[in-house]
Amino acid sequence: SMRPDMFSPELIEAMSKLQQTVSPHSYAHTKSIVLESFGHEIEEIFESFDEIPIASGTIAQVHRATLRPEFAINALSKEVAVKVRHPSVLEETYIDVDLIFKVMNLSSVFSVPFHRDHFVMSLQKQINL
Repeated sequence: SMRPDMFSPELIEAMSKLQQTVSPHSYAHTKSIVLESFGHEIEEIFESFDEIPIASGTIAQVHRATLRPEFAINALSKEVAVKVRHPSVLEETYIDVDLIFKVMNLSSVFSVPFHRDHFVMSLQKQINL
């Protein structure tokens, strides 16, 4: 949405407002994702973990945390940022891609400057945390 070579200034401005107003997901979701991903409760891995994220974007949000010594690489790397994907991002992303390409293919106004598979691969790299 931020490509001035592909989109009008009006569309870029509208999409940037959407990116700036992403609400964070619940702390309960964050806790469940950490448990699912690492097999440990947040309290087992971290000495401290800020429940309120320091940032929330379209794909994920970021929490400030301090690792317990047994999980840190060394004493200098205990302070970390923990990025947690929002619920349903994967499913919604691929539904949106299909919808975008259907609209683009039906429209005579837009042309798609890339192949769908290449776009999906690029997207997967961005959302694979």
